[in-house]
Amino acid sequence: MEEARADPDLAMLSAMTHPRNWAVLRALPAVFDPDIPNHRMYAAITQTIFPAHVLSQLEVVLKTQAHAWVAETDWGRELIEKLKADAQKEGLQKGLRKGIEQGIAQGHDRELVNQARTLLTVLETKGITVDEAARRQINACADTDQLSAWTIRAVTASSIEEILS
Repeated sequence: MEEARADPDLAMLSAMTHPRNWAVLRALPAVFDPDIPNHRMYAAITQTIFPAHVLSQLEVVLKTQAHAWVAETDWGRELIEKLKADAQKEGLQKGLRKGIEQGIAQGHDRELVNQARTLLTVLETKGITVDEAARRQINACADTDQLSAWTIRAVTASSIEEILS
């Protein structure tokens, strides 16, 4: 990297000649340092002449190396904005997934409460006595299929034992 700072023209020429050489590309960002004369020109040349796959490799280098001056270059600002946008998009996607999962869980819980309430209403309407233990069992049930089965049984049953057995 020091060689790139010492002779930025040579660093640019090396990168242009060897665009697939990872060591050369890793050193290239040093020529974008604002302390280097013509650093903006080097950044503009880089963005203009290198194909997309080389630019993406350079982005990896800029992401993985700490360069305080990156934010002072147009290219660096664009990269930082892209990284922020990507991070925000990823954060939104994670938040959305978590929100959906919570919504599904809340909906399931609400469905369980409504099914238990329906079953207790049917039992009350039929005049079937529900003791506290049976009421707790119904309200604690976390299986919508079981609650549905008990509700169906409640239509023809005459005791809580017939329903919950």
